[in-house]
Amino acid sequence: MSNEITSRNFGFLGEYDPLLVEYGLRAEAYAYSDPNASLIKSRQFAEVLAKSTACHAGMDCRESTFEQTVGLLKRQRLIPRDVAGFFDHLRLAGNAAAHAHNSDRNAALQSLIGAYELARWFKRVVLKDAGFDNGPFRPPLTPEDANRELKEESEFLRIEAARYELAASATESEIRELSKKLELEAAQYKEELVRQESVFSSREAELLQLERDSRERLRQATAVATSESFQSFVNRNEVSSFRLGERESGEFPLVHLRILSGNTSNCCKAPMIITQSRSGGLVKQNCPECNSGRSLSREDFDNLNIYVACGKCRQQTKPDMIGINYGYRCPHCDWVCELVSLVPHYSDIEPL
Repeated sequence: MSNEITSRNFGFLGEYDPLLVEYGLRAEAYAYSDPNASLIKSRQFAEVLAKSTACHAGMDCRESTFEQTVGLLKRQRLIPRDVAGFFDHLRLAGNAAAHAHNSDRNAALQSLIGAYELARWFKRVVLKDAGFDNGPFRPPLTPEDANRELKEESEFLRIEAARYELAASATESEIRELSKKLELEAAQYKEELVRQESVFSSREAELLQLERDSRERLRQATAVATSESFQSFVNRNEVSSFRLGERESGEFPLVHLRILSGNTSNCCKAPMIITQSRSGGLVKQNCPECNSGRSLSREDFDNLNIYVACGKCRQQTKPDMIGINYGYRCPHCDWVCELVSLVPHYSDIEPL
């Protein structure tokens, strides 16, 4: 495989499945220039990882959907709750990118962090390398980072230009020179994006072969799995743990909230809890005693007494529809968060 562009976070999976490295690499490369594509690649990465996990446990999920595969892993208790949360987050974020055309850079970075944590868990538990530690998540480089000296010089020039403007003392020749410098920076940025796209375009045939090889690898993993695989997964999960740094833990949702809908179930007269319900990222309200559920009306959603802070400016968001889903939108910077990303799956709730 061409090494013109290398992954900052996923290279350690290359010996197991180069397809995972390729998906991770593209998710990193597109994080700033095309967040929509990055979110989709992170979702593809997580889907291959989920199916690989199932196949190593002896369950053939090659033809199952991503949601079906994760649901099976949950029911069989082959993945801990945190890992299931990462899988669900990447699936929903990828769906939003594919169907709702979400192109938020912060969302792309969150998905990359989640993909990296899943990769580390996979290496420790599924590939049986309990002592593995690849260090903290490394944010993808921007083209400006690749030309750091030019970036620093341009920032200096911007400051100088502002000073000239305030003092009204800049000559025409100085202004032209500053303009040329800034145009050079923009050209460097575009050149790097074109270079990356050219590299990836030249590798499309190779990517298709990697996908075929990956499917064959999953078939072989399923065939050699034994009845001891289930208990082995449980034992390894017990000694594995996430070690998110302060930066990552502040950018990625690690827990699901138990949010009361304000209604009482007719069956058990218990306060109902909002949960993830079905494909598409929808929510409903469930009885924590018997798990019977019913839909959550728009009025009930609007009346929820919760404060969701914007992930960018930290201001209070407002209830809104995000595509077909309930969610919260910042009136200041238009950051959005789907309600489904905050609540547990209905199968995970426990009696209050």
